[in-house]
Amino acid sequence: MRKQISKMLLSIGGLCSVLSPVFASTVLPKAARVPGGVAVIDLGIVSPEPPEVRYLGNRTCVLANPKQPNTWLTVVGIPLEATLGINQIEITSRNNTITKTFDVKPKSYPIERLTISDKRKVEPSAEDLAVIEKEYLETIAAYARWEYKDLKSLRLATPVKGRKSSPFGLQRIMNNIPKNAHSGLDIAALKGTNVSCAKDGTVINIGNYFYSGNIVFVDHGQGFITSYCHLDTIAVQKGQELKQGDVVGTVGKTGRATGPHLHWSVSLNGVRVDPQLFISE
Repeated sequence: MRKQISKMLLSIGGLCSVLSPVFASTVLPKAARVPGGVAVIDLGIVSPEPPEVRYLGNRTCVLANPKQPNTWLTVVGIPLEATLGINQIEITSRNNTITKTFDVKPKSYPIERLTISDKRKVEPSAEDLAVIEKEYLETIAAYARWEYKDLKSLRLATPVKGRKSSPFGLQRIMNNIPKNAHSGLDIAALKGTNVSCAKDGTVINIGNYFYSGNIVFVDHGQGFITSYCHLDTIAVQKGQELKQGDVVGTVGKTGRATGPHLHWSVSLNGVRVDPQLFISE
């Protein structure tokens, strides 16, 4: 009985630490249990080693609770197409698996109408579609990468100064044709402006894609990945180690873009989430 009470108190102490304003503002993204948001969940277990946590089959980020030794929390990326209501994570520690649930609330995103002069970028040819499929598979593979790193913080620096021209989650209608929701944050800036890495990480892929133009993917560990699209130039190579603030390239309008800007995406456990939740202002 004493052991059970001790574990319960540790769990409660861990949860209080998770909700500490200082801890939340310097380490965690802003919690938003909505499609395209993130859920910060106290795991409620005591273990000397980080547990393995999965959501929709994909591993999630696990962080140590700095206020309480051997306690853990997870930060879960929620897809835009997530089922509303009760969602579930699986927690495996010392060969024991338990489940924990969290609630996803609805959120409405605005609609944006765009006119694209290059009609191929809206209605691709059969040859274009073959290229797009290949690039899509490469993109999914990059976002699916999971390599353990002891993450101390999930906060990010804004990669370029400029006007936030299109927020995450917009339902885009291009040339009167509905398209997928906007999977990143657009920041308008002059062509040639330096774009910086938002957090220490490793370049895991670069490319010149049909929609994204010149793109760089950076892995920050545990499936926490950022990408930088529509670049005019790329200044890094695959496999290169970067520090926060290192230049990854310059602002451009390559791929499907109506003007020079950075399309910046943030991915957790294989799904794109709102970058503004991670920005350290």
